[in-house]
Amino acid sequence: MVDRIREGSSNPDLCIACIMPWVTNSSNESTQKASLLLQRENYKFLKERVGLDVIIPVSTAVENLRTVLDNGHQLTRDNWHLCYGAGRYLAACSVYETLFAAPFGISMFDNPYLHPLTDDEKVIDSSNQYPGIDVDEEVALLCKKAVREAIKNPFVTTDLNNVD
Repeated sequence: MVDRIREGSSNPDLCIACIMPWVTNSSNESTQKASLLLQRENYKFLKERVGLDVIIPVSTAVENLRTVLDNGHQLTRDNWHLCYGAGRYLAACSVYETLFAAPFGISMFDNPYLHPLTDDEKVIDSSNQYPGIDVDEEVALLCKKAVREAIKNPFVTTDLNNVD
């Protein structure tokens, strides 16, 4: 697929990126860890052998943030989708920092945006079964640190308790 995309492109500087999505919440910790290891091996293969230029390490950023922050369901709102607030903010920071920070010289650390949950995001229902996490200054900094570490080490979980 990567070869076909490159062959069909008129841009000689084409850069192909792919998001490494988070591992869903599982009540079985060993299953969740096995899924994470398999996912990381697959994305290493895609980068090294298939020729993807960039991996956006959302999965690793989520795992990093899970070392210090949890909404009781590993940052998900329904065991699958990232929770409102911190989960989605983290994913956005991952994409932004990976794709735009270096080329444009503006880091996510320069962005003061915070995201208090909206009234709709606070509603607990069938599509939002677990609470979100307001993105205040403290949570925003944790999210940004999780992303920074994920970009440095996209296939290794970093315990943010040990990071300044």
